[in-house]
Amino acid sequence: MRKTLLKKSLVCGIIALLVGISIVPIAESSFPNGPKERYCYPRLEGNIGNHGWYISPVNVRFVYDPDVVETIFYKINTGQWIQYTGPFRINHDGYYRLEWYFIDFSGEQHKPNATSIKIDMTPPMVTWYKQVVIIENRIVYTACPTDNMSGIDCVEFYLNGVLQKNIAAPGPYVWVLHPIPRHGWVGIRTYDVAGNNMDGPYVSSQQISQIQSQNRPISQQINQLLLHLIMHHPLIGK
Repeated sequence: MRKTLLKKSLVCGIIALLVGISIVPIAESSFPNGPKERYCYPRLEGNIGNHGWYISPVNVRFVYDPDVVETIFYKINTGQWIQYTGPFRINHDGYYRLEWYFIDFSGEQHKPNATSIKIDMTPPMVTWYKQVVIIENRIVYTACPTDNMSGIDCVEFYLNGVLQKNIAAPGPYVWVLHPIPRHGWVGIRTYDVAGNNMDGPYVSSQQISQIQSQNRPISQQINQLLLHLIMHHPLIGK
């Protein structure tokens, strides 16, 4: 009797297990749990600068499973949804939000995904000025950089091509050249956050020589002034 009950219980258990397996939805086996991106995702191609910024146009193409994905739609920022038919390019500086979704062969529309794209291809601008302090034998250089996209990262000052000072944002971007050399040139290079750079105008060796010629000791200037007066006014020497 006990053996008969045990056999019946075993048979019932096997039947229940088989029934449980048979009622699992087929759609779930076709779309197992996991990231949807493996079925459809964008591939971005371009020159990457610093801090995740692209410093070139960005080519966008979608990689997808052709056995699952029938149609792909995408949009950029607040634009209209566009059916994807092939790679496209984003050519301008800016912040972009790329959204996309796909429809599978059963007609199901899957929820959108999104990614961000940052592009800055434009070098920063810089204006600068100098203040010559002849008595103290120094020149004060002040740079005023601007960048309308990724922002300023740093400003570098050079003397004869050798880096003298690197000043990180937000500045102030001031460098003092002391003492004033007789020959050489001063250059300024500005970097934005994306990694673009721009060289500002520089002071040539001729200009520095002119400044140096003005930077004579006061006593020497007075002596030359007296000599000038004596030569042009003979009565002073009598």
